[in-house]
Amino acid sequence: MIEANQTIYDTVFIHPSDYQLVAYLELSYCGIEYIETNTFTASSNLLQLILAGNKIQFLEAYVFHGLHRLHYLDISDNPLTEVMPNAFAGLKSVSMLDIRETHLDTFDYNIFADTPKLDFLYSDKFLFCCLVGEISQCLPEPDQFSSCKDLMRNLTLRVLMWILGLSALVGNVFVIVWRLRMLYKRKKKMVVSLLVSNLAISDCLMGIYMISIASADLYYRDVYVYFAEQWQSGVWCKFAGVISVLSSEASLFFLTVISIDRYLCIVYPFSQVRLRTKSAIITVIIVWVVAFILSILPVIGVDQFGDAFYGRSSVCLALPLTTQRPKGWQYSIVLFLGLNLAAFLVMAFCYITIYLSVRSSAKGLHSSGSREHIKLATRMVFLVLTDMFCWMPIIVMGCMSQVGIFIPPDVYAWTAVLVLPLNSSLNPYLYTILTSETSRKKGNGKHSTVTKPTPVNSRSNSRDSLGLLKISGAQIVPNGSEFEGAGILLHMALTTQRNSRLLPFMTRVMCREFLLSTYQSRNDDQFTMKDIEGITADLNKALEYLHNSNVTHGCISEDLILIERISKSESRRAFLMMPGKDSSSEISHTNCVDETSGLVETELRTDADAIREDKKQMQSIITRLSTTSVVVHDS
Repeated sequence: MIEANQTIYDTVFIHPSDYQLVAYLELSYCGIEYIETNTFTASSNLLQLILAGNKIQFLEAYVFHGLHRLHYLDISDNPLTEVMPNAFAGLKSVSMLDIRETHLDTFDYNIFADTPKLDFLYSDKFLFCCLVGEISQCLPEPDQFSSCKDLMRNLTLRVLMWILGLSALVGNVFVIVWRLRMLYKRKKKMVVSLLVSNLAISDCLMGIYMISIASADLYYRDVYVYFAEQWQSGVWCKFAGVISVLSSEASLFFLTVISIDRYLCIVYPFSQVRLRTKSAIITVIIVWVVAFILSILPVIGVDQFGDAFYGRSSVCLALPLTTQRPKGWQYSIVLFLGLNLAAFLVMAFCYITIYLSVRSSAKGLHSSGSREHIKLATRMVFLVLTDMFCWMPIIVMGCMSQVGIFIPPDVYAWTAVLVLPLNSSLNPYLYTILTSETSRKKGNGKHSTVTKPTPVNSRSNSRDSLGLLKISGAQIVPNGSEFEGAGILLHMALTTQRNSRLLPFMTRVMCREFLLSTYQSRNDDQFTMKDIEGITADLNKALEYLHNSNVTHGCISEDLILIERISKSESRRAFLMMPGKDSSSEISHTNCVDETSGLVETELRTDADAIREDKKQMQSIITRLSTTSVVVHDS
């Protein structure tokens, strides 16, 4: 029992029993510490008693005995921690009781048994509302998720919590194992695999969070209200809140980094500004450190966040979707609305720009290429829409709540349980599993994507000024050289023109195996970013050599680019082949070829438009190559 000496008489020098006809008695903020038993025995006419703002720490049994006509009792804003059994005995007419801003933690579960007419109860714990039963009004109202019995009152949300949690956990574990296995076997695609693996780890944490909440709901089934305060202020709820924020923020940051990396690789394929292995590792470390700081900051004792920042709801989330302003609400606004909105806008900009770039570079594709373009556009739209569906509802509802618009509790619950973690469950399928299946199907395809020629209309006999080796038809003769399966003449041409990276026209029969279009039509040997950089450098070198000789190409396409690899440890290199007429193939560059001789007819040109056209065609080739290698295979 807590010792307290200052009674009503000691502070205001009156005995309530001396004023038997008093109907209204207010003793607020008088420094009262203790109310003696039978203090109000003779105050049977008292209708309202206000004892708010005093220093009362406990109530003894029968302390209000004699107040059988009392309608309103206010003992709020007291350091009240203990109420003895039968403390409210005799309050048969009380209809309104205010015990807010107290610290009640010791009381009998039948505390309201002696108040049969109680109709309005104001307290700080929903537990009291459950103990009093059905009345007209009881505060606080239940949170958006729990009830008097269960942590999760909605059966559908319970089931979805388990489904999404297990899906996120299993799917992302598969991604991690698959990516690590791919890195171990192929030793390539380090940057993309590193980013996607860490994305999967962050999404795994969301699966752990959801399973933790679902398990707690199962553990407290039918008795949750008696342990609600213990759970929401406990270590496990704080842990669940930390990993939920760590997961959502790290996942969002990694998605943003992946989007920016794809944007740079596809929209600016010639740029040297992009993630390498070392810079990717540094980026990953920074993302985890920043996400961890953002998640742990509210639980390290900063006064701004209060004692239970994550314990505002039974599912340990601090989403700013209510009109209330608890401690740390500004932090929730900045984190969940400001930062996440900025990240979403960056992702949307990157993917829209990627789509427009690919669309622009695919204008000359045949129907098969158009189909690939449509598939790619569909995937871009799907990625943006899933991000928007997961984050925009939270951002919009958060903004609505901040201007005073009420968000129904059920909407809050569905948003937190279904919308927020949905990305973590979908990401494994969007970024790895579906892509792997798409790549497997693509590898079985028979058609390649080729570019319809767009020649410069020029005629001249200046081809000899390029110093190209003239080659006529030749039979394939395997020689076991570094160009396995190539003919002797092809091998000689590649060797001779290695410095300029420029080749004369050769028939498709001679060089089919080494054409870029052939490589793109199969999936067994994909291009890495290092390969793309080497190919880009070689093609630029060939084009520079061509333009320095005052000659334009006019028909740059995947069917006029040869790919070589000296050894498996080195990146692939490229040669640009001049256009010509190929009687052995359905594809010929007739617009660039003299129909009678089949020889390439180019012209000494200083036309800036023709040079720009060459560079534009080259840009389209590199963009499509980057798109195929980065967006499809590495996604």
